[in-house]
Amino acid sequence: MLETLYVKNVALIDETTIDFKQKLNIMTGETGAGKSILIGSIQLALGAKSGKSVIRTGAEYAYVELTFRVTTKAQIAKLNELDVFLQEDGGLILQRRILPQKSICKINGETVSGKTLQEVGEILLDLHGQQEHQSLRNKSKHAQILDNYAKDELAKELDISSKLYEDYKEIKSLLESEKETGKNKQKEMDFLQFEKTEIEHANLEIGEDQTLENTFNRMTNGKKLTGALYSTYQYLSDDYKESASAYLGRGIKELSQIRGNDRVIDEMNERLLLVEEQLNDLCNEISKNLQDLEFDEKDYDEISGRLDLLNRLKSKYGNSIEEVLAYYEDCCKKIEKYEHFEEYIIKLEHDLKELEKAYFDQCIKLSRIRKKYAQKLEQELEAALLELNFTEVNFKIVILEGDAYAGKRGFNDIEFQISLNRGEVLKPLQLVASGGELSRIMLAIKTVLSDQDETQTLIFDEIDAGISGKTAWKVAQKLGILGQEHQVICITHLPQIAAMADVHYVIEKTFEENSTKTGIRELSDGGEVEELARLLGAGSITEAVLENARELKEQAAMIKGGKGHV
Repeated sequence: MLETLYVKNVALIDETTIDFKQKLNIMTGETGAGKSILIGSIQLALGAKSGKSVIRTGAEYAYVELTFRVTTKAQIAKLNELDVFLQEDGGLILQRRILPQKSICKINGETVSGKTLQEVGEILLDLHGQQEHQSLRNKSKHAQILDNYAKDELAKELDISSKLYEDYKEIKSLLESEKETGKNKQKEMDFLQFEKTEIEHANLEIGEDQTLENTFNRMTNGKKLTGALYSTYQYLSDDYKESASAYLGRGIKELSQIRGNDRVIDEMNERLLLVEEQLNDLCNEISKNLQDLEFDEKDYDEISGRLDLLNRLKSKYGNSIEEVLAYYEDCCKKIEKYEHFEEYIIKLEHDLKELEKAYFDQCIKLSRIRKKYAQKLEQELEAALLELNFTEVNFKIVILEGDAYAGKRGFNDIEFQISLNRGEVLKPLQLVASGGELSRIMLAIKTVLSDQDETQTLIFDEIDAGISGKTAWKVAQKLGILGQEHQVICITHLPQIAAMADVHYVIEKTFEENSTKTGIRELSDGGEVEELARLLGAGSITEAVLENARELKEQAAMIKGGKGHV
């Protein structure tokens, strides 16, 4: 169940916390007080689209947090499938922080995507917004409702149907493509044979490209080193006329001719002789290294050429030798296919027919299950609608079959039809029911499906639209019944529904200095009576109005206790 809603800096809400209870939680307030903001906050925490417009004026961010207590095994299993796990105490905290340019979503402190929040929200609660009953005007909603009602038997069969349909479409598309390609079969075969031969002649070995690359790099570096050492040797060795050794020897020869005449000149001569000795040692060392770095130009060219070939093949057929060889295997298969093309097409056509038969057999199975559950749903919905003050109800689920409706979920077209007056023929629901009638029909559907659903929390935002009087009492009674098995949170304008509350909250707008704020508080028994008096619509709250409110609350208590009637 939903235990706590914490909202900060969302629209008119500065900061507020709501601790929800079990059973029927009712929220009321003046028009424009901010009831829709609270429902919107819950939707934000469940991953609904948002923008900076939801951030309270003057605030840097908006923040919403939902705290759940999850106890049902089915819900826990579904959450675990999403890699979402409960805290040790069974708690689950959903958080959403909305900034001007982005939003941050977390579950139990771990960052998740908005999509994950939405998926978790669908497991934990069912939120019926103000416009959801209008979805009943769309036949796709009818199919969804029936399939949800029959999901225990239908779910696995739908998975099979979806897989068969996707396989059928894939084979059908492949067959059409291959037939088109077959028109140029010989040209395709020639091209494939050329590619196959090119790869064959390369005699590829897995890993050889890396080995050759390493050897090539070493040889390239060796070649650069040899060239540099050889040039240095030329600049220094006395084997070359224009080298440093040659010029140094000439200098020593010149100084030696005047040696003994001047002490400074003699010292210079000695120093030059020492330099000559060191230079000769260095040249000998360079010569030795050159011998150790023997470079085979032929090997270098062969490796370079092999690498060029491998890289060219990889650029054409794959990013690695493994991929090139896989491409080669694919070429061989395609060539074999074209060599036996007629047999290949016949096999595809056979596979397509088999899949088509299996798919339509599965469609018939789905249709049979839907028709079985449709009869049960018709009866339960008729009973639920009568309890919601429809005096005459004839409800029918029409299930059509045909290729025109074929898809992942079978080949059914499903439509709810209804007659609300004696003597009237059945007509499509979307053409008959008014807005108020649609809201009651949706409530009846929620009531019936709630018995099939593991969802603990049901939220209704103004399910009372377009109803009043005795009908409002009927709706209130139905919500009270739902509240016995589920946590129900309901926003309402009607005193009849508010009187049925197990816990009652009022949403209020206050004005402070230059700002407007929305807040919420739980009402005491006396506060409930005063709020009911306001909802009764009197110009001023007199003792007589308060007495009417008290009687309303007492009557609701009797109905919940099974001692009263509507």
